Amino acid sequence: MEVLNNEKINISIVSPYSEMSDYFNNLKDKRININAKTINDKQEIKEFIKENETTTDVFLSGGSSVSFIRENTNIPVVDIKITNFDLIKAINSIEINDNTQIVCLSYYKDVFDLEEIKSIFKLKKNILQIKYIIPEDIKDSLKKAKELGGNLVVGGGCTEIYSKNLSLKSILLKSSDEAMNKAIEDAINIFNVRKKEIEKNVKLNTILNFIKQGIIVTDTNNKITICNTEAAKILNVNKEEILDKNITNILGISENSTELSSDGIININGKMVATSTIEIKINDTLIGRVNSFDKASTIQKLERKIRNNNHKKGLVAKYNFDNIITKDKNMEKIKKMAMKYAKTNATILIYGESGTGKELFAQSIHNQSDRRDWPFVAVNCGAINENLLESELFGYDKGAFTGAKKEGKVGLFELAHRGTIFLDEIGELPLGLQSSLLRVIQEKEIMRVGSNEITPIDIRIVCATNKDLRQEVLKGRFREDLYYRLNVFNISVPALRDRRADIPLISKELLNRFGVFNKEEVIEIIKKCPSNYAWRGNIRELENVIRRLSLMVEFSDFDMDNIDYKSFIDGMGNYEKEYSLKINMNNSLKEIIKEVEFKIINKLLEDGYKMEDILDKLEISRASYMRKKSQMRYQKSHN
Repeated sequence: MEVLNNEKINISIVSPYSEMSDYFNNLKDKRININAKTINDKQEIKEFIKENETTTDVFLSGGSSVSFIRENTNIPVVDIKITNFDLIKAINSIEINDNTQIVCLSYYKDVFDLEEIKSIFKLKKNILQIKYIIPEDIKDSLKKAKELGGNLVVGGGCTEIYSKNLSLKSILLKSSDEAMNKAIEDAINIFNVRKKEIEKNVKLNTILNFIKQGIIVTDTNNKITICNTEAAKILNVNKEEILDKNITNILGISENSTELSSDGIININGKMVATSTIEIKINDTLIGRVNSFDKASTIQKLERKIRNNNHKKGLVAKYNFDNIITKDKNMEKIKKMAMKYAKTNATILIYGESGTGKELFAQSIHNQSDRRDWPFVAVNCGAINENLLESELFGYDKGAFTGAKKEGKVGLFELAHRGTIFLDEIGELPLGLQSSLLRVIQEKEIMRVGSNEITPIDIRIVCATNKDLRQEVLKGRFREDLYYRLNVFNISVPALRDRRADIPLISKELLNRFGVFNKEEVIEIIKKCPSNYAWRGNIRELENVIRRLSLMVEFSDFDMDNIDYKSFIDGMGNYEKEYSLKINMNNSLKEIIKEVEFKIINKLLEDGYKMEDILDKLEISRASYMRKKSQMRYQKSHN
């Protein structure tokens, strides 16, 4: 086995007999430096450890000396084993007869197959095995063995000394060359493993002390096992002194406190500190916890920096659900639904006419989600040239095409990493880019134009459209698979004409935003606006009307009693509302005309037209109108 990094290992050996010392000291091995000494006295072993501890990588020894050395040093100790073969070899070296009673000494456990050895030597008497824990026990054990008829003792270095005192014959039990060589290989293996462990710990400590976050690792009893430099600074403690101490005592919190079990801010010695904890588990068994610490002020500074940076780039969502003003029950229901959707990471498709506030919903969803502290990137797919849209969305590498920036460009998907990308007018996305978008959703990765490198991204996609995408799919203008990927959750934002009760509320909010003084007059005019006006531009149109009105009411000659709505509402009088009616073509022409008349009158009534307006619009007399109304009621009651 090779030594890690071709280093030489320093091995110190406590030998129970001189032959072992000689074997090791004469061993020619370029991988190791050996210092072997024959010692059986405890005090001498202690002195040997003290003399060699600082220069030794691994100790080697046998018998009871192994545990004694381990008790007196933290350096690894390898046991030089004794085998059945070594015992057989020892017994075979002397003459035995039927009167021979062998006593075998072993350190604290059974290591020999005595029945097998008895069979090999055809012994009449069983071999007695005496186990000892400390050398001092050997003398009493041998006395007991002698009383049982023992007359030949086989054992280690101490055996010969104690046997002589009791007039017992003894044989030194020696380790084989193979066992000693195996011990050397074990020592090299331990050295390599330890070296790797030390290197790993050094790397880990370097990483822990490099990061600008306090880290404390605890065991299952909340005892501190690791503390990095930053944690010591934040907590104002000596990191060496708090090791093996209970973390709750160091933080000055109750042992039963839940403050460390969840993310939050705690007060530690007058400092506000942000904490976070994760559990360390192996096969679902808890083995410890990692606790992180940050000064609250540091996090606030970092958040400000991120927000300022995003503001500079325009990658922020300004609005939240509080900015969606409504008292319409349907709109309230839609808001609540959108709030629930915000808590997920699924794609959302927002339907609505132009100017209904689709981006307002998209920004609110972002600010309600866990991604609120990360970028919000808005893209109008219909406003960017088809040839440029791919490079804008995906970015490009240097030299990707003529006119490309030398350093390349980060795409909008990459800019939105960990945040939200809002794809407005998604129905305008070219078919070629639709397949690329599908890949982004499925694989969560992008490839810049002109590059072969794949970049993983973590984004939430919110889309908006004023088109019926199902119809676009049927017409072959929108990919069906992409439609289903985008339409995980959908929101239909109602047109302003379908929530007319909200018009005064929205008007008031707009007036506050514009800083208009005479708000009440403007709102009063808006309330008097013809109830049949369609507001085709929705809130965007209302905003324009508010701006014009707020300026007009400032003039002294403005007549509140005779308002010409056409002067400040573009569409007033220029177009009428369009209706689509279902007609039964199996009827006669007379019946069809009658059905159309009834349906038009019903529609006008639903839209809030007064009787005078209907008479004027249909150019019919009051008597004719009343007759038709009566016929409608009769028909309705008989259907």
